[in-house]
Amino acid sequence: MSVQEFDFQRWVEVFWLVFAGALSFPYLVARWADRPVLSVVVLAVVLGALLSAWHAYGVSFLWAAVLRPVLYISLMVGFGHAWAGSGVSLKRAFSATVLFGLGVYLLYSVLGAAALALSGVFSKVYLVFGFSNVNHAAGFLLATLLILPGLASPFPAERRAVRHIINLLSVWIAFLLLAIGSRGSFLAWLVVAGLCLLHRHQKQVSGYLRGQLVAVAGGLLLYGLLRIALLLTSAHAFPSARPLTEDSGRIELYLKAWNGALESPWLGHGPLSYAGISGELLGHAHNTILTTLYEVGFVCTALILGILAFMGAVLWRARERIMANPVGLPGLAVLVAFAVHSQFSGLPMIPATMLMVTIAVGFVASSWPMAAPALPPARLITGTLAGAALAACYLFMVISYWQAIDGQVLQKPRFWLQGGTETWLSPAGAQLRTR
Repeated sequence: MSVQEFDFQRWVEVFWLVFAGALSFPYLVARWADRPVLSVVVLAVVLGALLSAWHAYGVSFLWAAVLRPVLYISLMVGFGHAWAGSGVSLKRAFSATVLFGLGVYLLYSVLGAAALALSGVFSKVYLVFGFSNVNHAAGFLLATLLILPGLASPFPAERRAVRHIINLLSVWIAFLLLAIGSRGSFLAWLVVAGLCLLHRHQKQVSGYLRGQLVAVAGGLLLYGLLRIALLLTSAHAFPSARPLTEDSGRIELYLKAWNGALESPWLGHGPLSYAGISGELLGHAHNTILTTLYEVGFVCTALILGILAFMGAVLWRARERIMANPVGLPGLAVLVAFAVHSQFSGLPMIPATMLMVTIAVGFVASSWPMAAPALPPARLITGTLAGAALAACYLFMVISYWQAIDGQVLQKPRFWLQGGTETWLSPAGAQLRTR
């Protein structure tokens, strides 16, 4: 199957990063002075990643793997300000738009799976579309399930239609997660539930936890009915469950990443280089930390983990405030689940999941007062031009990649989603790298 079957969402991501990420850049510039030490460390990480890329393969459109997170940081900061500064009507419009899109997606999955099941064919793979595999879909679905109560918050409690829609979506998403059977998503779900249990004395938390339990109960009911229906019909291809203790090849992937990191501990092998390992069919180690170690080395990885630890400490100290916020609690739940699940999958590479994470960051940030920064005209112009230049470079690299690949490539060369970098890491790719 060709790569184009799955990567339509990649171009949607490129669109919102190029435009929304660039337009948000002045907000990032404005916040630069608020945390000077943190800003310097982030800048050091970016420069270190670029140095790693330069050391590994020189000038290449694979540098987009470095620019992409920078644009996402800009987008997250901008969305946080936009959500905090928007009125109720605008927040309702945004939530309604997201809910409509989710509803269409889930309705499509229902109709498609039902049509195939009625024809005597069923597989969990047929329950999702738009993802290269069901585990990637599970990451998106779990983040969506956890964020839904936050999307409902702008609507008044008496708008029961909205609550019913949220409940229906939650139950169906829970069913999909159970049918997919991703153990990483289950673990992340349990960690979020445990965090909520620790703070169940808060009314907001107990209500949120109750909603998740209702969704799980409804999903289990649907899943049970599905299994009964499959037993009573002649449907084929229902997948057998894996043993709980099976590692699904993860240990081998982890060892390749760790041993490769030891071979080049300072600068790593370059962004996206894991996909260039000879004989490796997957583009990442299914562990974000180990993939980062392999690709950019121990120094950059240590700085990234230090930044995340600092942010985690800030969130932990402010957890009471965040959990009292109707949107802060769902946002925090998504971030916790994302952090856990990313150690068993490649969630940072999935555009749909990153969209939910961006929304979650904005929801969590709204727990603090966020006045619009007063930017002098000169700084506003500088920030806008810098964002536009960064977005233009990113867009150029993405277009260059798609012009270079063969239209018949298989699923692996999925750029920063699934890698496919061996062409450009080989001597024969030298001309491509400097094109």
